[in-house]
Amino acid sequence: METQKSDHPVDLGAGDGVLPSKTVDIDLEISSLPNQSGESSTDQDSSSQVASPLVASDSGFAEEPVALPPIFLHLCGQCPSLPSFQSDCLKVLTWLRTLAVPFQLFNHKLNLDGRFPTVEIGNDELTNTDHILSDLSRHLDRALDAPLTVEQQILAFSLGSLVEHTLAREHREWFRSNRGELLRAYSIDLKKSWKKMLPTSVLHFLFKRSSYKSSTHANPADIATVITMLSKLLGTQSFFFGEDTVCSLDVIAFAILAPILAISELVPYSARDKIKLECENLVWFVERMKQRVFPDWDQLCDAQKKDADQTAEMLTDINLIDENEVPAKIEEQSILETAV
Repeated sequence: METQKSDHPVDLGAGDGVLPSKTVDIDLEISSLPNQSGESSTDQDSSSQVASPLVASDSGFAEEPVALPPIFLHLCGQCPSLPSFQSDCLKVLTWLRTLAVPFQLFNHKLNLDGRFPTVEIGNDELTNTDHILSDLSRHLDRALDAPLTVEQQILAFSLGSLVEHTLAREHREWFRSNRGELLRAYSIDLKKSWKKMLPTSVLHFLFKRSSYKSSTHANPADIATVITMLSKLLGTQSFFFGEDTVCSLDVIAFAILAPILAISELVPYSARDKIKLECENLVWFVERMKQRVFPDWDQLCDAQKKDADQTAEMLTDINLIDENEVPAKIEEQSILETAV
């Protein structure tokens, strides 16, 4: 995947919920459906190896999508094992990929201030809400569930909402209140994510101090019930409503199951253990979704590796500093420039 520096006005640090006007360097990825070699291109020929999605129209279903305004997707939470460990971000990315919608991807690394994902469509901006897929569908005139029957559409909507209000919410509350465990769970290197010239101990302090204890954790019995429901509905099928049809429930389920299954075995997480031990068909479902929608999964996951060589010299200098002897000016600046 082609990576370049962009002067698009976005901010890697903390914000007030509004994309700031200050120009900074961020990673920009030109995204479309990749070819079989794992390379990505804005050329339309790159999507020729993937079947064109059915697009709703007045006359039925058309193979050719209508012209779209420029689309920019802003997400965060990238790590070595996932394009984003945040289900909301991964959900929008998967939805756009499934429908072969061309877009440009902006990675904001480890920014967890709650304003991502954000989608810019022409002059419109869609922010992180519970209805972001519905908003996208309306703006782009794309109907992912159009091939389903009315009964299947109702089931997909109902179970998808249940998954988001149990599994997704529990996972989100977990990593917000366990920042230290989050770093271990997804092997996140703060120096590479934040690109700040500070000792590791200082970076970890700044990251962990923004944790909070949540009192809204879901009932473990409810989580287990939802996982069992998903497993039974999937059965031996490739996807929830057939062998070839990827619908909204597939997108939502994948967006939350993938981050759960990617949690390191070194970190205790009961939902991950239940899926792997009792619902193996969900594990294979996640792998099939990766193959179907993300043949370039590895390139999307760890852009940190791409700039490792570029930051090596800078990190070598700071590693020589004793982490117990932080200069006063750097320590003061680090508190003022907290990136979360």
